[in-house]
Amino acid sequence: MNEQHECMSDVALTEETVLQALESVLDPEVPISIRQLGLIQGVHLDENEVSVALVPTMLACPGREVIAEEIRQRLSQLVGERRVVVTWETRVIWTPRRITASGRQQLQCWGVVAREPTPHGVRCPYCGSYQTRLNNAFGAAVCKAQFSCSICGSAFDVLRGALRPAPAEATSQSGDGDGSVHD
Repeated sequence: MNEQHECMSDVALTEETVLQALESVLDPEVPISIRQLGLIQGVHLDENEVSVALVPTMLACPGREVIAEEIRQRLSQLVGERRVVVTWETRVIWTPRRITASGRQQLQCWGVVAREPTPHGVRCPYCGSYQTRLNNAFGAAVCKAQFSCSICGSAFDVLRGALRPAPAEATSQSGDGDGSVHD
């Protein structure tokens, strides 16, 4: 076999190779990878299984099963005979602080605000003005709110996690056993 055309399963399986493979899994409602969005809580490997723990941007996220299935499909090419298990950690609260720097840049290009409001309010991703207003608490997706700018007239989305106060602790107190939802 030509070294340049090696099969993905011939690559040594490490946490980093799994994370690199997940870089190509996009969130269906936010136009960046789940890794850049900060959804990946952890990866665990053993001889029988590859487990990926995720944090949803919102507990009611309708894209969770789509993301889980895409992960299973993507990793099945990489893990050989191992089983792929995807879990959703419901005790960990996702915040925009989890988004990578490159993810923030991509979101801004798409007109999506991913930062907590400042004392001045929400800043328009297009012109930088703070003269913005909330149009609808729910946008095109449950994880987004719709805003508009009075200066440039642009409409834009704000990730709803950016609108809630940052938690003192990174966990919630849900009483659902171990906090995981298995897909």
